Amino acid sequence: MVWLEENRSQLSVLVHPLTEDEYLDHTSSAVWLGLPLELELSIFTKNKKRAKTHADKSECNYSFNIAITLFSQS
Repeated sequence: MVWLEENRSQLSVLVHPLTEDEYLDHTSSAVWLGLPLELELSIFTKNKKRAKTHADKSECNYSFNIAITLFSQS
């Protein structure tokens, strides 16, 4: 995330996990780099499966998926 912060220029960047709860992923579990923007949260549902993990949690406790979204402030 250091590289993103140093190289994002004027972009707002939303970094969030990819779990079965899209709403939580985009709210309390998310981190903004730059100016936070208002998201249309009504499109996200709770417990909706969005992405499969690469490994079963019992096999690997340190693996997780994240998404990075760039927003232009123009």
